[in-house]
Amino acid sequence: MYNIVNGTEKIDKEDLVLLTEDGRTRGHEKKIRMRQCVKDIGKYSFPHRTVDEWNALIMKLL
Repeated sequence: MYNIVNGTEKIDKEDLVLLTEDGRTRGHEKKIRMRQCVKDIGKYSFPHRTVDEWNALIMKLL
């Protein structure tokens, strides 16, 4: 997830994650919003499963 958010992976991150725009987030400013998923393939994909863990990290770890 770190490589996707920081752009070191050569994939289009706009298709996978939605970064928050507002600076009023608790914790760190690299928080991710989850997309709406209707099908199970989206609900159980890697980015969707790791959003909660990523948002719970403290800024020192990023």
